[in-house]
Amino acid sequence: MVVWATGGIGRYAIRTITDRPNLELVGVWVHSESKDGQDAGTLAGIEPLGVGATRDMDELLGRDFDCVVYVCPAGPRPKEALEDFCRILAAGPSGA
Repeated sequence: MVVWATGGIGRYAIRTITDRPNLELVGVWVHSESKDGQDAGTLAGIEPLGVGATRDMDELLGRDFDCVVYVCPAGPRPKEALEDFCRILAAGPSGA
């Protein structure tokens, strides 16, 4: 799974995914330069997970994933959210 953004809900999503033995976090997208490269666990307020956050959408969507948990605020930024959705859907599961 990929978590798309690490605000309040994104942090909760990361923690929830890592608590489930049947789920695997393979990537996290961040908007902020200051979060780029940080460990997803650290951003979520838990132990490091060995999964680095990235601002590189192409690299992230090229990873092996089955699902994207999109937790960006879409309401106040509809155009950007639509572009995100289209890009994610075009990549498809497992980057295919």
